[in-house]
Amino acid sequence: MNMEFNPWTTPNFMTIKMPPRPRQEGFQEGPKLALSEVDAETLSYQCDRFREEIFNKAGKTDPVKTKEN
Repeated sequence: MNMEFNPWTTPNFMTIKMPPRPRQEGFQEGPKLALSEVDAETLSYQCDRFREEIFNKAGKTDPVKTKEN
């Protein structure tokens, strides 16, 4: 059975991790940086991490990593 999937949405920004705040201060979205403002090494790390997490959640072996070894 062939299925056509929609691609995942590519983000435009990266959010910056901030320290936790007291709940009574309410929700406030963290600061963001446009992808163009982030260095290439960080982008590469985030992409690699995302790919690894996807295959881990699926319980599958990444075929790209298998070819590299």
